[in-house]
Amino acid sequence: MISVVIPVRNGGEDLRRCLDGIAAQRLDEPHEVVVVDSSSTDGSAELAREKGARLHVIPAEEFNHGATRNLGAELAGGEVLVFTSQDAYPEHERWLAELVAPLRENGDVAGSYGRQLPHEDATPPERYFLDFLYGPHPREQRAAGEEELSMETTLFSNVNAAMRRTAWERFPFAENIIMSEDQEWARRALLAGHALRYVPGAAVRHSHPYTIGSAFRRFFDSGASADRAYLAGARPSARVLRRAAVRYARGELAWLWRTGRRRWIPYTAVYELAKFAGLQLGVRHPSIPRPVIRRLSALPEYWSIPAPAHPWTQWALPWASPRARERVQHAWESLPRARDLRRPRTYRDGLRLHRRLYREGYTMLYPLRGRMLFALARRAQLDGVPGALVDCGTWNGGSTALLSAGAPDREVWAFDSFQGLPAPTGRDLPVVITDEIIAAVEGGCLGSESLLREAVALYGRADGLQVRPGWFSDTLPGAAAEIGTIAVLHCDSDLYDSVRLTLEELYGSVSPGGCVVIDDYGAIPGARQATDDFRRDHGIRAPLVTIDQTGRYWVRP
Repeated sequence: MISVVIPVRNGGEDLRRCLDGIAAQRLDEPHEVVVVDSSSTDGSAELAREKGARLHVIPAEEFNHGATRNLGAELAGGEVLVFTSQDAYPEHERWLAELVAPLRENGDVAGSYGRQLPHEDATPPERYFLDFLYGPHPREQRAAGEEELSMETTLFSNVNAAMRRTAWERFPFAENIIMSEDQEWARRALLAGHALRYVPGAAVRHSHPYTIGSAFRRFFDSGASADRAYLAGARPSARVLRRAAVRYARGELAWLWRTGRRRWIPYTAVYELAKFAGLQLGVRHPSIPRPVIRRLSALPEYWSIPAPAHPWTQWALPWASPRARERVQHAWESLPRARDLRRPRTYRDGLRLHRRLYREGYTMLYPLRGRMLFALARRAQLDGVPGALVDCGTWNGGSTALLSAGAPDREVWAFDSFQGLPAPTGRDLPVVITDEIIAAVEGGCLGSESLLREAVALYGRADGLQVRPGWFSDTLPGAAAEIGTIAVLHCDSDLYDSVRLTLEELYGSVSPGGCVVIDDYGAIPGARQATDDFRRDHGIRAPLVTIDQTGRYWVRP
């Protein structure tokens, strides 16, 4: 069976045209339509149900290009998955059959994609763009290594694409990328040795009436995701893009002149310059402050997710050494915040203790996260929140000591493998998980049980310490019954499976008013995804409070 997955948000007549076009397809096997609707307000959900689609509705704020398509694929029953958009519709009745044909013919082809033709009212720049990008000639795309990744090899569009379910299961769409999740998927499939097939005969009508401003913002977002897609090959990829840009500019000018659209040349020059500027700024987005990025992006809400650890020192002090930037960051994070003024003694004690622990090699936490752990434990003590303090992922015990010192009357439970990190999976890092990546991550952050005990003995309460060494899969199941209620749960376990297991096993024991701290939410994609998945699956609406660029916590209602 073939499953056609369509993300929808207020699709209107575009959606009706899309669904009617799919219903009219002629092919020799059954097919279904799966609609994931982002809480439309124009009757799109009712229309989808009326047209016989399988419907699943999500809150609008949960939409994400990769995650929503992954959800649709999970709901689908077909062994072939087809992805399209609400504003695209098939050009003819054999579209679906031609699109999936390469997947039937060649087991080496992981995905196929078809041509996109402009709507009748499309502007000349949009018409030329689609013809340049897709064109009338079929092709097969391969990449033997990262140096062969480029806009030409990774081109793949979820507006009109098909893939084997087995390929999607091995390479689900990235959920931590603003756009180009399709080309990011193509990169991973190509590097795994698979091929992609372009089928121009499997055409849909699809184009956008971009203004100069909206084109700039869309290409800014494209540039921001480029290093995980068509610029993943670094300099070789950039050379291909530059050559294509020169060829594009010359070809478009000649086409406008040749086809009698000369009056469009001034507008097109400004339009293409806006796209180019957006792309270049997007590629350089790590050097741009987040408030500015939110003004440049078409999806400003995406950029409310904090950037990985302390980026402001990187763009503000690009000339400084890493050690100098670290010192500046520590000085900045040591300054009191407004919340510290309510309990100045807690601020002072936490800051002093963190400085000692960091200087003596017991913790890698920066000041804001370190003293927040101390403050949350102290608050639990002063406010009478019942329960123990639990530290999952202790390294050398600095975080455990901060918890113990903040609430010295409480038991502190410390969980760590003391064998370093486990091997990462595809949900943990925004890269292809190769043997080299596994070797670099696995065993990292190797902590010491003896140093942990030493830190707590020096700065906390040693007789209140309970240490459980071993992999979380061995030590966490059943631990909740042994611990009892929990006042503060600190999760610094970095990777998806470890964070998710921690929350699944221990969150139920967190007292009302107790806190859950996720150390790497803003820094490691796996930690963020595990947290978001858990909160979504358990209906947790308590707001995530920002500690610093990476740390988050919430208070259990």
